[in-house]
Parts: sequence; structure tokens; C-alpha cells
Amino acid sequence: MKMQGMNCWDAGLSEIRHYEMPYKSTQNLIWMTKGLEEARKCGCSIMLTGQFGNATISYGDYFAYCNSLLCAGKIVDMIREVNQIQKKYHVSRKNFYRELCGAHLHHFSNTGRYMYNECSNENLEKELNSRKRLKKLCDTSIVRNLTFEKNRLFLVNRIALRQIGEAETKMSLATGVLFRDPTRDKRLIEYVLTLKADQFDREGESRRLVTCYLRDFLPDKVIACSENHKGKQSADMQLKLKKEWPRICGEMDRIYRSETAKRYLNVPVVLKELHQMEDDVVHVEPFAVMRMIYMAWAIRFITDYNHEKGFSCTDHTSKTVQSNHTFTAIKQS
Repeated sequence: MKMQGMNCWDAGLSEIRHYEMPYKSTQNLIWMTKGLEEARKCGCSIMLTGQFGNATISYGDYFAYCNSLLCAGKIVDMIREVNQIQKKYHVSRKNFYRELCGAHLHHFSNTGRYMYNECSNENLEKELNSRKRLKKLCDTSIVRNLTFEKNRLFLVNRIALRQIGEAETKMSLATGVLFRDPTRDKRLIEYVLTLKADQFDREGESRRLVTCYLRDFLPDKVIACSENHKGKQSADMQLKLKKEWPRICGEMDRIYRSETAKRYLNVPVVLKELHQMEDDVVHVEPFAVMRMIYMAWAIRFITDYNHEKGFSCTDHTSKTVQSNHTFTAIKQS
């Protein structure tokens, strides 16, 4: 599928009209929409996906599994598992233990603080008490990564399922192609929820439902990929932005200098961060690029909404600010 001349910034601004909100997957939207459009041209009306597979059939999280053993007091079993991981994946046991202990210390002493940044308007946060809502979502995100049991609860998280469903519905309405995801089948989810942690991770083997139980039904290259690699989403995102990056930076700069941005953001901090990545977008940390783009989408969305409804940037504050913080929290979680 050729995507010449396309980038997530330009495509995303048009995608917002489909979604009726700034949707979180800045790096994936153009691939998803383009795929549906191409399928429609070929006469296809249903697109099969495996979007939810990482939570069901191909779920695996060795960190959560080892931490579950630690919390259950099964120290010997945990050490045995860490040794198996070290042998198979050549990871440092010292770093693994450090990360495991660090997660506990971070959770109990400073939960959620790392999610906060200086880009938001602190006065508005205090006025609307929005940081409390963000902290609650951040705490949920951190807790779910601590143990297998907490992690599984996220599988049926209403916010996540609603977000996926709304996005797919609106994308289907825009393209005429329906999504069908066998990995999100209710029966499969109910079955997976009955399984114990060692059915997914054990003896240095992760994603065991695929790598062990389905080994006789899948090609060797699929098994090898599941065992050794996890793909990087839209790895060429920044390369596609590079050609138009000076123009895109200029457009974001104008958005961030608007009256709406001043209402919601700490504009000097945002502009400083934007200008630091002006010269070379390719080597900037991907999340920083996505966050910068996403904030600009959100500000433009709020500006257009207020203009359409006849509000000033200081009117209708409660509804728009709450939505904006919810979008940001979901993105960061």
C-alpha cells in the first residue's frame, strides 16, 4: 500500500472530521483509513483485524507475571522465571530486578506523577480540579501493569472498549467498510479471563497461547516473530513528517499562539519544546512528537468547536476542558 506524500499531521486534521474528536492514534490513522479505502475499491465490505489480540489470544507480559509471583510470596519461582528470561532473551537480570523494585517504589510513593508535565495551564487545572481526574486515570494505568490480575481487569475496561468501538464505527461510516475482530469476540474474552497467569507466560516462554498451543496450526515464521519480536507501530512516521516538517511546525506554532491555546496550555513551555524539535524531527523521541501533534489537534478542535457554537475561548469551559483532559489522559495511559 503506497502512502507517498502522506503524513500523520495533514491526514489527522481531516480524520478529526470523521471521528468528531482528536483520536489518540496519531501514528496509525492514515494507515487504517487508507487500508479501508483501498479495500472498498476492491469491492470489500468487511475488514478482518486482530487489533485486540495482544489482550487475548497473543497476550503476554512477563513483567506482570514475575511481579505477580513476587506479590504472592513465590520468590523462588520468580527467580527461576527471571533466569529463564535471561537465558532466552539475553536481558540483564540486574536491570529486570531493578525495574521490578522501581515499579513498586514508584507506585507506592509517587503514583502517577511522571504523567504530569508543564505543558498544561496550571491555573486552569486548579480551577477545574482536572489533575485529580487525570491522576485517577494514571493510577489505573500504573496499577494494571503491576500484576497479572490487575492487568487482566483492563481487558474489560469500559473506557478502552468504548474508545475502540466509537473509532471503528466512525471509520466504517466514512469508508463504507465494516470492522470485524475475531480476537475481540465476547466468547474469547470470557474464556481468556478464566485462564491463570502461567498459561500466558512460563519457563521463559511468553504469549504461550500462540507460541505453544497454536504451534501446530501456524507457520514457523509467525511463531518466530511472536517469540522474538514486537512490531513498532508506523516506524516511518517521522520520516514521512520530515519533508513537510518546517511547514507543519509553522502551523503548530500559529495554533499554539492562539487565544484558545493560552486558555488551556502553558504556551511558553509548549513553544520551547516545539522549537527544540524544529531542525530534526527524525531523531526526536517519538512520543514527544506525537504529544506535540496531539495537543495541536486538540486545541484546533476546541477552537473550531467554539467558533461553530459561537463561544469565546473562555466560555463553555467545563465541558471542553474536561473532554480535553480526558483525551490526553487516555492517550498517555
